[in-house]
Amino acid sequence: MHKKKNLRVLQIEDDEKEFRIVESELMKVTSQLQLTRVCEEKVFRETLSKDSWDLVLCNYHSKCLEAREALRAVRHAHGDLPFILISGNIGEEAVAALMKEGVDDFLLKGKYYRLEAMVKRVLMDRDIRKKEEKAQRKAFEAFAAKERMLAIVSHDIKNPLSAIHLEAQMLLRTVNKYGKSVMGEEVKIQTGRILKTTDRLRSLIVDLLDKNKGQEGLKSIQKIPVDPVKLIYESLDHVRPLIQEKKITVHYKAPESFPEIPMDRNKMFQVFANLLSNAIKFTPEYGDIHLEMSLENGVVCFSLTDSGRGIGEGENDKIFDKYWTGKKNDGSGTGLGLFICRSIIEAHGGSINCKNVSGKGANFSFTLPVETNSRAAPTVLPGEIIVVDDDEDLCEVISWALTREGYAVRSFKNGEDALSFLQSGQPAPDLLIVDFHLGDMDGRDFLTRLGTDADRCPLIFVSGSPDEVSEAISGGKYHAVVEKPLDLEGLLHEVKILSVPYWQKSGNAASRQLSHGPASVV
Repeated sequence: MHKKKNLRVLQIEDDEKEFRIVESELMKVTSQLQLTRVCEEKVFRETLSKDSWDLVLCNYHSKCLEAREALRAVRHAHGDLPFILISGNIGEEAVAALMKEGVDDFLLKGKYYRLEAMVKRVLMDRDIRKKEEKAQRKAFEAFAAKERMLAIVSHDIKNPLSAIHLEAQMLLRTVNKYGKSVMGEEVKIQTGRILKTTDRLRSLIVDLLDKNKGQEGLKSIQKIPVDPVKLIYESLDHVRPLIQEKKITVHYKAPESFPEIPMDRNKMFQVFANLLSNAIKFTPEYGDIHLEMSLENGVVCFSLTDSGRGIGEGENDKIFDKYWTGKKNDGSGTGLGLFICRSIIEAHGGSINCKNVSGKGANFSFTLPVETNSRAAPTVLPGEIIVVDDDEDLCEVISWALTREGYAVRSFKNGEDALSFLQSGQPAPDLLIVDFHLGDMDGRDFLTRLGTDADRCPLIFVSGSPDEVSEAISGGKYHAVVEKPLDLEGLLHEVKILSVPYWQKSGNAASRQLSHGPASVV
């Protein structure tokens, strides 16, 4: 170790002779020594707080201050400042107790020759701790910067993608209703291609964002009734080019009719697509993949078996771990796909497993509970809905989609204009649909300034990150979050549930009037 410059040491010592011996040993550490001796408690506390120090030496038997009190004062004033205890007569139990309380080392009087090495070691340990803390701070700052970047990606990319997706879905609805012609069929095919392309892009974005989240970030799910058979076909269509490239045969077995299951459609699509991609990756050319789905005792059972090399010995318990890529990793993959699948399945209340199938390869299976959907969409006449979104295209598409469904819609391109209208004494709308990240404020600011609550009108937040909404605003302040990129059926499902005239639900006609004037804090 190089000699430390400007070594500043504070010593609690009554005996001048002992002080001089210590000074002589410390000069071996560095010639630039600033050693200050104190013999009174008041002087010690003042000196400790007034200057910065590299080390404190304390005589256990000093009349100035009891050793434990000195240690507490040092830890309170300077945190991890090294503290060495010196004593000529002290029991092992007392030493052990003090070391446990935070003393860095202990030196017996008469063995001062050990002081040089001891000081160098405790100072080196402190330097290492400081470097580790600095590295941790930098890592945290880098992580925070990455999170901010991902939030921007989530908002700025998902907005136009949502607009394209909603437009295509509305066009497909129109063609199905009015386009019974050759041209209509052509438009239908082209619209389907647009939807498939946006689904693939959405999958890429979701994959990018989810791979940068922890497990907790994957547990926010938005359930709507979904036909699982249709979802599997969509997943197969998503990976069809890979299947065709390797000339793989897919064998599919499922009941002729299957009930709709409440699930997060986008996240479950991600699970199916990920498992299929893995199976294709490890299945050789001209191989087989077997898909099976069944409904048993209120539980959906899904099974996928490939004809690849199977799961390595001892890897069953690790294959769903974060960043696990296997002992025979071929250099591809991040070890996050199956971890994300497990997180999504568990967030739905299910479980996922894997095993080897003799002569066939690997089998992945998962189960999902079939829940009774207590939030079925009511059949009522829709009322007025207010849409607030600073993305002009997305705001227009959402408004248009809702208008086509028969709703009266009023839209605002910024939060200020929406708040001015809502606080002007107008009757409350039957529903608010608000982008969580508006240009002039976020959803939390919007709620705070609105000064309303759940008894006045329901609120749907639109966000690229539902987890961010739940972390920023406590439950009860909003009623649903619809994730970007928006799915038309998912959005309409939430709207139909929540757009029942709210005064009918609460039985309180007065609740239709929004308060105005000074906003209360939400």
